[in-house]
Formats: sequence, structure tokens, C-alpha cells
Amino acid sequence: MRSIDHNKKCVIDIETTSFHPFQGRVICVGIKDVQTGETFIFQDDHEETMLKRFFAYYCERNFDEIIGFNIDFDIRYLVGKCLHYKITANGFFTATCTDLMAILNRYKRLNSSFRWGTLDEWSRFLLGKGKLLNGASIPELYRQRRIDEILRYNRNDVQITFELWELIHSVMEGEIYENN
Repeated sequence: MRSIDHNKKCVIDIETTSFHPFQGRVICVGIKDVQTGETFIFQDDHEETMLKRFFAYYCERNFDEIIGFNIDFDIRYLVGKCLHYKITANGFFTATCTDLMAILNRYKRLNSSFRWGTLDEWSRFLLGKGKLLNGASIPELYRQRRIDEILRYNRNDVQITFELWELIHSVMEGEIYENN
């Protein structure tokens, strides 16, 4: 079992205009430094500039573990954008990933007819709070240029993902890393 106290962890969440990187764009990238508690939301009308700033920040902070809910979506989207813009990701894609959705879904096999929840469902059940909006509304908010609402939504998603990770980590201790 790997000790989790020595890794530089961050929580990541992105908002996009489409489920496909070749059809949409990244609106913003939220990142929370687990050690310091600082949260930054990167947003720029120029997607390439925003992504370069985000990856520079990531590299500067020397993170080596990324935490998220359905983090594979965020990673795949960012891979596509980095390849498109030829951006060096500074170790981002070699970091250890902890996907809270995968951890919670691991136990689905115990009762395969049970549908496991979304970030909103899990956070409402376990934390008593959830998402500010339905994620499907984000592309329309972007078209309406309601960027501040999207940024608040992203910041909230980063925070509830962090709190969900804290809860899972405190209850399951190192077990979340043994089978990850």
C-alpha cells in the first residue's frame, strides 16, 4: 500500500461545451491544491492560452496525484486539446489518478441491478449538498456568455469533489489506493 500523505494532490474539474474535444472547447479548468486548500479556476476566451496557464500552474506546484469524479472524461478531453494545440502537459498525464466514481462503482458488482450515482447524487447523500446546476446546461450558459455562473458551478464542483474525497479517504483510509 502506498502512503497518500507524501503525494502532492490536487482536485481537478473541467467544464466544456461538448462531450467531444474535437466538437467543443474547454470553458474552464478548476484545480484545488489539497495541501494548501487553494482553489484556482482557469478561464480565458482563448482556449490555448488558458490551457497553457493551467499546465504551467500544475507543473509549478509539482502535483503528482489528480483526484476527480469521472476524471477519465477530464483527462481524455485535456489530452485531445493538448495534442490539438501541441501543448506540453508537464507531467500531468503521467500523474496518479484517483477517480471517486470508479472507487464508488467498484462495489457495484455486489448488486449489478443497482444504478450507482452521479457526483450530485453522491454529494447530496453523503455531504448534504450538491451541484449548483445541471451540467447539461453549461453549453447554453456559455452561448449566453454567462461565464460567472459557469465559474461558480465549477468552483462548487471542485469543492464537493474535494469533500467527497476527504470523506472517502477518512472512512476507507488507504483502501482506496490498494485496488485503484
